[in-house]
Amino acid sequence: MVFYFSVNAYTLSIETVTEKQVSQLVQRIAEQTETLCLQIVHDMEQLSTLPYVQIAFVEYQNTHRLNLLREKLDRFRNGRTLYERITLFTNHGRVLAANHMTEQTSPNQFVLGKNRSMAGVDDVFYKIFKENDQNHIAIFKRVYDFQEQHQPVGFVSVLIPLDHVVAFLERLEMGPDSEKLIVMETGEPVFSQNEFQRHEQVNDKKKEYAAQIPVMNWRILLRIPERELFKDVHQLVQRNLFFMFVVLLLAMGASFFFSRREIHPLTEIINGTREFAAGNLDHRIQTPSGIEVRRLSNAFNQMAKQLKERQLELIKSNKLAALGLLIAGIAHEIKNPLAGIKTTAQVMVEVLQLCPRHETQVNLDENDYYDIKGMAQDIGQEVNRLNKIVTDLLNFAKPRPSRITRCDMKEIVDDCLRILQKEIKNRKITISNEVRNCISMADRDQMVQVFINLLLNAISIVAPGTGIISLASFKNESTAPVIIIKDNGPGIPEEKVDHIFDPFFSMSGTGTGLGLSIVYTLLAQNNARIKVSSRVGNGTQFQLTFKEYHDREPGDG
Repeated sequence: MVFYFSVNAYTLSIETVTEKQVSQLVQRIAEQTETLCLQIVHDMEQLSTLPYVQIAFVEYQNTHRLNLLREKLDRFRNGRTLYERITLFTNHGRVLAANHMTEQTSPNQFVLGKNRSMAGVDDVFYKIFKENDQNHIAIFKRVYDFQEQHQPVGFVSVLIPLDHVVAFLERLEMGPDSEKLIVMETGEPVFSQNEFQRHEQVNDKKKEYAAQIPVMNWRILLRIPERELFKDVHQLVQRNLFFMFVVLLLAMGASFFFSRREIHPLTEIINGTREFAAGNLDHRIQTPSGIEVRRLSNAFNQMAKQLKERQLELIKSNKLAALGLLIAGIAHEIKNPLAGIKTTAQVMVEVLQLCPRHETQVNLDENDYYDIKGMAQDIGQEVNRLNKIVTDLLNFAKPRPSRITRCDMKEIVDDCLRILQKEIKNRKITISNEVRNCISMADRDQMVQVFINLLLNAISIVAPGTGIISLASFKNESTAPVIIIKDNGPGIPEEKVDHIFDPFFSMSGTGTGLGLSIVYTLLAQNNARIKVSSRVGNGTQFQLTFKEYHDREPGDG
């Protein structure tokens, strides 16, 4: 902006100086033309008072005297090459004598009333006409009698090519499209050059400069197109604007280069913090330049390293805590079946002791028979219960590796609902399945296990006959697929929500408490997340966010 305004001020200054100089030039041309005209008037004054000119109108009537008069007029003209011809006229406009003429008559006769007087000069007037295809100006001065100074006897005239009078203006070079005019006080043109341009280029804005030639009552007009008058100025402005444009481009390029150079390390730091936030604490920020930025990146890397160490320590602590909880849970879950097996075995031993050892056939009454049979069935049920606990424990502790493939979650949900159809029908539960167009990358078998566990949880918690389980899908702001499983059960107390994924935590009293723990482990193994929200009396909602599907070859997890 400073550059633009400085150039603009400089341009206006040059334009002002240019206009002033052109005005002074036109005024000087007018003064030079005025001086030339006054010189002609002075010559006319001198010529009209010469004795041989005054006497010629009375005494030079024969050929010899007229020839002598012509010679004197030639001698007068010899030092004044401006004049083409000097002529003497009578009062009636008849040619009396002229230099360089062989005839006494001339077509240059004049009528006094049609000639124009010169301002400030007595008895001097002029007339403009064309002779031999060239414009001329004839200047006349009244001649008085040699003895009677108040008696006019005729006129003396000088014939001058008009180009000689307007030579100062004609020689002025202001460009091919400039107009040079000399007009009388009535507006009648005396001299015109390039006036046709005025009509051909109407839209070409022009500057007009004027000056007066008082002695002739003429007015000089100079019209110059602004593009021609300020051509150098405009070229200077264009060069400056081009220079400014180049400087601007260079500045923008340099600023872009240096900004990218400075912003790139910051971008690396931002990307690094995103990696840290996503859990990749092994990532390290690499910044090639900048002392301050390098120190900042080193601080972030050190922070990630310390967080990794703290995370490992926390994981170790959590493992120890989980191990203690797991051992307590195992002890609690296995203790009850073992106690039942032990009691049943003791009763069976007591019954069998009533029979002699040497008897090959035991005679039992009907009641004793059914009691022993029931005890044996109880032993089998308790053993099955122990087997289920051990199986779930193994699935929780060491699930098989995931085989990540392209999965259509709608098909998986539909298959799970078909598997649980009998349970749903028996409890008269309403299912609303709105899962649509939900493609993800996951292990299909493990996802079936996840959805069956979540659906069984919901089926067991809702009231028979009035229970409603709804499933829906959508894509979040990062286009990752999300599935919602919601029920209208009694809900989970707020203080227990954070513990539902803990091993052996169960609110039903009939399960092992490992179902949701297995769900959490399998989802983490498939790069998925689960979020639970629940309020007492308003049901429970599980939100599962899966990894977005990309069109590429699947790989094993």
